[in-house]
Amino acid sequence: MTDGTNNDTRRRSIRFKFRDLFEVEVRGHDILMVVVAVALAWLVFASIEQREGRQIAVSNITVEHKAIVDGLRRQEEATVDLIYVMTLSPEQRTALKLDMPPSLRHKLREGYR
Repeated sequence: MTDGTNNDTRRRSIRFKFRDLFEVEVRGHDILMVVVAVALAWLVFASIEQREGRQIAVSNITVEHKAIVDGLRRQEEATVDLIYVMTLSPEQRTALKLDMPPSLRHKLREGYR
């Protein structure tokens, strides 16, 4: 008659064999430890990936923000220049010899429609 401990050990163990290179047998509580270790490794990996994704998103937002701020500064400078020219008398504007944009020149020739 055999004692049931051998069957219990077989039921509670998992054997991993990778060709002829290595073989691992995990028994009883070791299975739980392997599952916990794999879960922890997955959580660490997922948190690292998430952190890297956030850093990339923040850097993209920073680049876009800088581009918007630069565009607004250029627009502000152009507006200040336009206001200055508009405050000059027609004689002073003529003395500046400013180039007229082609689109405005075309509108003046054709008339506003």
